[in-house]
This record gives sequence, structure tokens and C-alpha cells, in this order.
Amino acid sequence: MKKLILGLFLILGAVSFTMPNFINTTKLQKAGYNIVQDSETVLTIADTNAVDGDSILVASFYLSDMSPKELSDAIKAEAQQQDGKFVASFDNNRAYVNEFKHVDFYSFTIVPKKQKINKYHIYVIYMSPKKLSKEDINKVIDATLNKAEGLIK
Repeated sequence: MKKLILGLFLILGAVSFTMPNFINTTKLQKAGYNIVQDSETVLTIADTNAVDGDSILVASFYLSDMSPKELSDAIKAEAQQQDGKFVASFDNNRAYVNEFKHVDFYSFTIVPKKQKINKYHIYVIYMSPKKLSKEDINKVIDATLNKAEGLIK
């Protein structure tokens, strides 16, 4: 499942090497992330072992004038047009989260409330084969955002 999903992301991504200057490329390479998309408006990276050995993490740095809440809502609307079934939307003190159920896995789109980069927004997609409890989701939010924000210079 992981290889199939990661393969789809790699096929869909157009890889050119115009890495934004706010990304620590040394950390990116050492951490073993795969670059899925690198364009003028978005940098998307993926890793199958970033959080735990049973999940996939996809992080995007997206150039946008939207607020974090607007971005979360836009991602939710776009994802609902795909094959995932919308499960829930909620937020905590750190992020807005949308949960989706797919055939073989659950996905969580996570948009931090406080963005660290001017004009760019970070959002993370965490995919897991199991449904997570609220407590586990809060741990995933912290772990995934720490990973993504840790790549910023």
C-alpha cells in the first residue's frame, strides 16, 4: 500500500530542482525525504518512515494568500472530490485537521494555525492503515508539524 501511494505521488509530481531558499536542503537529504513536487508555488516531500514504520507522511510548502483556515477548507473541498470519504473536521490549539477514510487507510490533512514562513503555508497529510484515537491524532499533529517545520531554515 505504501509503495503504491508513494508511487502515485511520485508519478503526479513534476520534479525540477528549484528548491525554495527557506528549506534546509541538508536536513531534507539526510532525513531521506523524496521530493514529489518542486515548482514555483509548491514543494511537496514524502517519507514512509518519518513518524512510525506504519504510516506515510506528505508535507507541502504552498505559496498562497489564504489564511490557514481557508487553506484547510479548500483542501477538504478538493479531497472530497477524490476517492476519500470525509469523516470529521476539528482543530486543536496548534492546527486544523480533516480526517478521511479511504479503502485501505485513513488520511489526516493537518494545517498549522500559525505559519512559520511569510506567504508560504505548510500542510501535512498523514496516512495510516488504522483509525486513530483523539489522543493519538494530537500526538501525530505535533510529530508531523515538528518534522515539517524542522526543515525550515
